[in-house]
Amino acid sequence: MSADLEALIGSALDGPEVAGFLSGAGMTHALPPTRGRSVFVPDLGFNLTLSLDLDIVDGVTLIFADYSGPFPFGLSASSDRSAVDRALGAPDFTSPHVGSDSVGLQFFKQDTTIWVNVVYGLLRELAVRMIDDIERVIARRLNDPAPRIESAATRFVAAAADASSSGAMAALLDAVRDVVEAVNAVEHESQHELGEPMVETLERDEFGAFIDAVFAATGARAEDADDVTLPWREW
Repeated sequence: MSADLEALIGSALDGPEVAGFLSGAGMTHALPPTRGRSVFVPDLGFNLTLSLDLDIVDGVTLIFADYSGPFPFGLSASSDRSAVDRALGAPDFTSPHVGSDSVGLQFFKQDTTIWVNVVYGLLRELAVRMIDDIERVIARRLNDPAPRIESAATRFVAAAADASSSGAMAALLDAVRDVVEAVNAVEHESQHELGEPMVETLERDEFGAFIDAVFAATGARAEDADDVTLPWREW
């Protein structure tokens, strides 16, 4: 259901994705009229949020106490906070609601943001909607790669120095591989979560030049003298 729910976002209100969702939710009557940019179906426990021109779904909210259709992300009406953590991982934001035993959780995904409301430890509401430009900026900041890349660079310089002093070419190449794969991992995570690279092209080029310079400073020579990172680099 999670794939179906996410496919619903960005679909035409009169398209097959929405029709399939409505059927799965047990809807046998026509959609009620829009109220502003929303279509609320209280008896079936969901609300559709529409684009400005009212013909594209840009969000869906499920009220778990009333919703009877297939539940997304392997969750259910009886899911608790631990089930949410297992299904969605660590939230990017946690917002306790003052004066009540409830907490809001937000998760950034590739093209969508997921909001979850947990009340007295149980999941009560879940919303999936298009991620907007401001949230993309926030997500990039939350997942700032600089500390991870700086840490990988520090380890690389130390490993290169050790390998150079011992004359161990295999250890030096291992150090190059490790630092390149650390940047690969940052890029993979960013593409999966945000659909775009986390490290800008110029920054990647500069980091590659840094790796080459450290390698050259050891006096070692690689098979590809122009780019020692080439066997492992995916950026």
